[in-house]
Amino acid sequence: MALAPLLFVSILPDAKSAELASFITVDGLVEGRLAWSDGPRSWERRGLGKVSFGGDGGANAKAHAEAAAEVTVDMGSDLRAKFSLSLDPRRDGSPADILEGYLLYESPPEHPTRAHAKVGAFFPPVSFENDGLAWTSPFTLTSSAINTWIGEEMRTIGVEVGVTHQLGWAQVGISGAVFGANDPAGVLIAWRGWTVSDREAGIFERLPLAPLWVIGAAGPVPQQAPWFELRHEIDQRPGAYLGLKASAVDIGALNLVLYDNRARDTAFDGFQYAWHTRFAAVGTQFFATDDLEVIAQGMVGDTSMGTAVPGMPLVDTGFASAFVLASQRWGRHRVSARAEYFETTDRDRTAMDNNAEHGTALTAAYIFRPARSHLLTFELLQVISFRPERARLNLPIKARDSQAQMSYRVFF
Repeated sequence: MALAPLLFVSILPDAKSAELASFITVDGLVEGRLAWSDGPRSWERRGLGKVSFGGDGGANAKAHAEAAAEVTVDMGSDLRAKFSLSLDPRRDGSPADILEGYLLYESPPEHPTRAHAKVGAFFPPVSFENDGLAWTSPFTLTSSAINTWIGEEMRTIGVEVGVTHQLGWAQVGISGAVFGANDPAGVLIAWRGWTVSDREAGIFERLPLAPLWVIGAAGPVPQQAPWFELRHEIDQRPGAYLGLKASAVDIGALNLVLYDNRARDTAFDGFQYAWHTRFAAVGTQFFATDDLEVIAQGMVGDTSMGTAVPGMPLVDTGFASAFVLASQRWGRHRVSARAEYFETTDRDRTAMDNNAEHGTALTAAYIFRPARSHLLTFELLQVISFRPERARLNLPIKARDSQAQMSYRVFF
C-alpha cells in the first residue's frame, strides 16, 4: 500500500506543478511512509496516545500512504480561487476531504501598501512552521503540538481582510477575520489534550473521542457524541481574530494572533456542544544565516463548555504550549530539531473529570533530496506526558510515546 503512490507518480513529469489550463495550476504530493511506534493507543483509535500511529501498550509497525493537492484558479483582476485537497486512509468513512477552499483578492504588488481579502474556509494565520503544501512542514513530518491542534480543530469559515505596508527593507501588516461554523473547537484540547501529529482534519471529517467517563452513559454529558466535527455553527454568534505581523528581508518575522470564537458555551445541537475558545499566539522566525533557520512559538488560551451552576462552566480548561525549532540546510540535506512543552489546567470546580496534563516532546528529522521533486525523510519523536484522567481508563497517568518514521514524498 505504501509503495503504490510512488509507482503512480513515477509516470508524472519531474516538475514543481502541473498546468491543466492557462488559468489552472495544480501542485501536489504523494507519500509512502513506514512508521514504528511504542506507547499507548493513539487518539485516532479512541485512545489517549499523543502520536498519530501509536501502539497498544507495546510496539506497533505500520505502512501508510497519502496524497494531497492544491488547485489554484487564476480568475484575473488579482482574484484567485484556491482549494487544498487531501487523501488520507486514516480518516473514518471517506479518505478524501477538503482542507481549505477560498477566494483570494490581492492588490497589485507594485504599490507599497497592499490590501487583501479572503472568503471561504482556511487556516488562521498562526504558523511559521506549516507553510508547505496542504499544511505540511518543510522541517519535519510531525507538527508541533500548537500547530497540530490548529490543523485539527481550527478552520476559519468566513472572511478575512488585511493591509500590508512596505517600509524600505521591512514590512508590517494587520489582518482581521469574522467567521462562523467553528463552535465545537475546544473539545479535543480539553477532553483529549495536546498531541504531536501530522494530521489535519478535513472540513467534513469526524475525529474520534476516547471513551471518557464524562461522555459515557453514566457521565454528566452522555448526549455528547463520541466524535468531533469542526464545521458546525451551533449558537449563531460569529467569532473573530486579529493578526499583526512584521517582517524584514533576510532577517525574519514576528507574528501575533488574538483569537476568540465567541461561542455561547451552553449551546448544543443534539450532538456537539459549543465551546467558548480563546487564545493568544505569538511566533517568530529568524534567519541566523542563509541556511540556518530558527522558529519559536508560544500559545496560551482557555476553553469552556456547559453550566454546572449559574455562572460556572461545567468544563473550564486553560491551555498553553511553546516550542523552539532549529533547522540547518546544506545542499540537498536538511537537519531539524524541535523541543516543546505543553500543558492544560483544569479550572472548573466540578469533580466530574480532570483535564489537567503536562508534557514535553522532542523531535529530530533528517531530510535528503535525491532529486528536485523528491524528499526522503527520517524522523524520531518522543513525547512524555502526565494526565490524571487516564486512571479512569485503567491506564498509567504517565505515558511515553516513541515514534520513528521513514517517508518518501514526490511533489508534482
